Amino acid sequence: ILLWGDSHAAHLYPGLKYQCDNQDGPRRARLAQYTAGGCPPILEFGEASCREVNDYILDMVEELKPMTVIIGANWPHHLRPSYSKSEATAIAQALQRTIQKIYQAGAGKVVVFGHAPSWAIELPKALIIDWKKNRVLKSRSHFTLQSEPFFINGKIAEIVGSTEATYVSVTDLLCNEQGCLTLLDDELSIVIQSDWNHLTREGSIFVIEMAWPLIF
Repeated sequence: ILLWGDSHAAHLYPGLKYQCDNQDGPRRARLAQYTAGGCPPILEFGEASCREVNDYILDMVEELKPMTVIIGANWPHHLRPSYSKSEATAIAQALQRTIQKIYQAGAGKVVVFGHAPSWAIELPKALIIDWKKNRVLKSRSHFTLQSEPFFINGKIAEIVGSTEATYVSVTDLLCNEQGCLTLLDDELSIVIQSDWNHLTREGSIFVIEMAWPLIF
């Protein structure tokens, strides 16, 4: 399994490593991480340094020929609603071409992860503020939850849906009408996200465990 993207791909690594280390026989996989902060996994897009990094990673895909390539990114940052229609179309087409080139390089499968829930205040701080106000810790919450990732995830799903790749909606995994998951254990002591939108180690393990059938 090869993991490609920015820090929003990197936060999937603990969960992937946990799953890879705890599989037996033919389901046991090796994991390679190729992530760079601020660099979306889109060829011919972004700053020159990111383009260079992504070209190198595609070369590694061709060399390693992984069973699965997982790509993830801060999609709301890279596919902003403020972009013009032509800009958004160009980015969408670049992502579709990237997926095609990953397959051409020899990957058996491409899995695209959508963006995790985002909070206007870092989640641990938001939980403290909510507790001080209501004197209760909630395992699901709407408090400071941002709507933009849900909209952008819909766009990413459409883009990926026109390719051979598999799309994983992290917001669908973690959210329902009662809100998005904030705490994982019965004692309400394990926070699922460490800041505005990155998963904790425990959050990563939780998400990847649910998504594993789509990955392997």
